[in-house]
Amino acid sequence: MALAIAALVSRYIIPWLKSNLTAQQAETLVSAAEQIFGSSVGKAKSDYVAAQLAESGVKITPALESQIEAAVLNLPQPQSGLTAAQGEFIAKLAPAAQAEWRRGKILPSLTIAQAILESGWGKSGLAQKANNLFGIKTGSNWQGKTINSKTWEIIDGRRVDCIGEFRVYESWADSVRDHTDFLAGLSRYKKVVGETSYKNACQAVHEAGYATATDYSAALIKLIERYGLNQYDGVGGERIYTVRTGDSFWKIAQEQLGGGERYAELAAFNGLDPESVIVPGQTLRIPE
Repeated sequence: MALAIAALVSRYIIPWLKSNLTAQQAETLVSAAEQIFGSSVGKAKSDYVAAQLAESGVKITPALESQIEAAVLNLPQPQSGLTAAQGEFIAKLAPAAQAEWRRGKILPSLTIAQAILESGWGKSGLAQKANNLFGIKTGSNWQGKTINSKTWEIIDGRRVDCIGEFRVYESWADSVRDHTDFLAGLSRYKKVVGETSYKNACQAVHEAGYATATDYSAALIKLIERYGLNQYDGVGGERIYTVRTGDSFWKIAQEQLGGGERYAELAAFNGLDPESVIVPGQTLRIPE
C-alpha cells in the first residue's frame, strides 16, 4: 500500500512542485507522504507535507503551500477512486443519511447520490451560500429563510434557464433532515419511502417529479454504483461507521465499542488486519 501511495504522490504532487525541489528534496517528500498517507488522506496532511519539506530546506511560500494543499486534496484514494475531498464529503453526509433512514426510511445511498448530483459535491452556490444540498425550492409551506438562485428546467424537451426561490438551512445536517421530511411529506413520493433497492428508489424519485432531466434516475444510479454508495444502506439494523480523517481502529473502538483495546476485534470483524490502512469515506461494520 505504501508503495502504491508513494507512486500516486510521485505522479500527482511532484509535478506541482518540480521546479521548487531538488531530486533529494523530492525523495524527502515521497518519504514523508508514505508516513502520513498510511492512515488518512486530507487537508491536514498537506500541512504535514509542507512541514517535512520545510525541515529539508525547502522555503514554503504561500503559493507553494497552496500547491501542496491542492495536490494532496486531489489525490485519488487507492481503495475507492475518490479524491480526498470527495471522500470527506461522503464521510460528512453518510452518518446523517443513515440516521435519516432510521428516522424516515429514505435510503442512504439515494440521499448521498442526490446530494452529490444536486450540489456538485457541496460546491454549488446553493450549497455554499444556503447549505442547500438538494436544490429544494421553497414551496407554499416553507416558513424559513429563502434565497433566489439561477436554475434550469427541461420543458417540452428543451432546457429553459430561470430564477428559482430556494430554502436556506443553518447546516448541511439540516438540509439532509429536510430532504427526508420533503420526500416523506408528499404523497407522490410514497414509493420512495421505505424502498430498500437503490435502483427502485432512484427510479421512484425521478418518476415522482423530483427533477425534470430525463436521465436523472440513471445519473443517480451511476453515482451509487461508481462510488459504492449502497454500502451505506445497512438497512437490516447493522451498525455502520464511516471513517473520517484522523481515524484509527483504536480511536473508532474507543468511541464505538467503549474501549480502544477492542481495536483488533473491530478489524477482524471487518476481515481486516489491525495494521490495515483505513481511509476517509470507507465504511466499517461495528460489532455488538
